[in-house]
Amino acid sequence: MPQVIYGRNAVYELLRTKPDTISKIYFPINMANDKRLNEMLIIAKQNQVSIGKASNQKLGDFAKTDKHQGVVALTDETKIYDLDDILAENPVQPRFFLILDSIEDPQNLGAILRSAEAAGVDAVLIPKDFGAPINSTVHKTSAGATAYVRICRVGNLSQTMIKLKKHQIWVVGTDLQATKSYTDFDYSMNIALVIGSEGKGMRHLVRETCDELVKIPIRGKIQSLNASVSAGIMLYEVVRQRILSKKL
Repeated sequence: MPQVIYGRNAVYELLRTKPDTISKIYFPINMANDKRLNEMLIIAKQNQVSIGKASNQKLGDFAKTDKHQGVVALTDETKIYDLDDILAENPVQPRFFLILDSIEDPQNLGAILRSAEAAGVDAVLIPKDFGAPINSTVHKTSAGATAYVRICRVGNLSQTMIKLKKHQIWVVGTDLQATKSYTDFDYSMNIALVIGSEGKGMRHLVRETCDELVKIPIRGKIQSLNASVSAGIMLYEVVRQRILSKKL
């Protein structure tokens, strides 16, 4: 089923990286003085993407929001990667995976994918039956990261974590009840980080399957962080340590 992607950053990155996946792109009827949209129009023409013009209202109808920023693309479904294919690769750096357990908010998912791509993860693992769909809101919030980051949909998350362990990948979950701070762990080895849902954190079996649990210290009165913020903090602690150990 075709997907709708809107927003300048998201559509621009898709045009640059995967123009062949765009079935049609819609621009405003009048965009004569808009440099960014005209640049995107030129790229679309160069890649022979089908182009349409639409009123602001019609663009809103496509995107199902008025925050489309003047451009909407109709695309093929987001490519889903096979975890076994990724595990069969011969990486030159320690492996780096991000596992998302029941992230239900599409905006959180998009923000996490953006951070994951920026941090250079090998792939983001998302359970098939728990969590937000990869929809237009995810594409928009990711600011184009969905065009780059590899996403794997997996069945049983706990069994997937066991598979990662068999490939010598250490699975580290974030949990408010953990006794160890997230900075007190060595992430220079093969790592898979686990981020739980916005309200409940990791499910019980997922938590039990982790090799290690760490927490992000909370100093204020609010007792938890937004899932995308937690993911960003954890991802860049891995990046920080690997830069210091010269493994990035």
